[in-house]
Amino acid sequence: MAVKLSKTKVKTGYLIPVYNLKREASANEMYYALWVKKKDRDKCLLFTEHEIHTATMRAKRNKEDIPERTGILSSIKRWILNTGIAVWE
Repeated sequence: MAVKLSKTKVKTGYLIPVYNLKREASANEMYYALWVKKKDRDKCLLFTEHEIHTATMRAKRNKEDIPERTGILSSIKRWILNTGIAVWE
């Protein structure tokens, strides 16, 4: 499991496809937008299809570095795994 560098809760976000409205000749026709919060400031990041693919491949190669999502089900699962109780098989 990943070692988080902050106590920020991990939540699912959404990549939103958006058109590149002022597109240059060699620029991508569309991007994926993702809003993030850093140091109490909201920021929108834009990713190309290639950048999403690169990040996906990196995540597949480095599964140990992916932080677990925060939520009640994740907390229950973590508790069960840490206590060694076999609830289902």
